[in-house]
Amino acid sequence: MTTAQDAAEQLMNAMLDPAEQMLLDHGFFYPYGGAMKSGGEIVTVGGMDPDEEPKPEELFRNIKDKLRTGAVGGGYQATALVFPADTTTADGAPLTCIAVALEHRADYAVLVLIPWRLEGGEVQFGEPFAQKGKREIFPATP
Repeated sequence: MTTAQDAAEQLMNAMLDPAEQMLLDHGFFYPYGGAMKSGGEIVTVGGMDPDEEPKPEELFRNIKDKLRTGAVGGGYQATALVFPADTTTADGAPLTCIAVALEHRADYAVLVLIPWRLEGGEVQFGEPFAQKGKREIFPATP
């Protein structure tokens, strides 16, 4: 039996390739999302209008709305919202990260931060770290 954490980790791993490719191609990436359907199928969820220059804040909001709609409708068991984030280490050094906000309908939410840097034309990933996430996609369970 797959746990909520297992399903969320599987979804996160599937969602990292697009960020890595965009980083290689452009040196940055726009927010995007993904979901694991109730049957286990993983789908990508975008929020971009192809006729407009993307605005990261709007993309973030649109993707979150689409994920919420799928979660409320019962079609998703887990969701991932992937976006760029900057933070610092314990000693104050800056870190550029891929942030992945994961939620599962079984009352599980975590934010995973994966440090990265471009080096020699490749994306080098640091050690990921996680913190408790906010439940913003799935409706609260009684």
